[in-house]
Amino acid sequence: EEVEGKLSLAEAKVVEKTGAITKLQDEMAKLSKKLSEAEVDMRKSKRVQDNNQVAQDAIEIDNRKLKEELGAVKGKNQELTAQLQQAKEALEKQGGCACVVM
Repeated sequence: EEVEGKLSLAEAKVVEKTGAITKLQDEMAKLSKKLSEAEVDMRKSKRVQDNNQVAQDAIEIDNRKLKEELGAVKGKNQELTAQLQQAKEALEKQGGCACVVM
């Protein structure tokens, strides 16, 4: 009887431990799934970050080109303004009216 009691107690402990192991395995499976989802989210975030960097680089290149074009336009504007001023002065020297608004 005493042996059977100890055996029953041992079997109960085995069942209890098996249940605890099963719960831990279930929890591990849930955590593994969450980890996989987090890794997917991280890769998506990295892709978005990379795409944003590409777009930002393209904008910077466009800005540089626009600044160069603006510089060229300003230079041409100064050149034309100087030519206009020279033409106005030449016309005034000849006694004409230089009615050009600048």
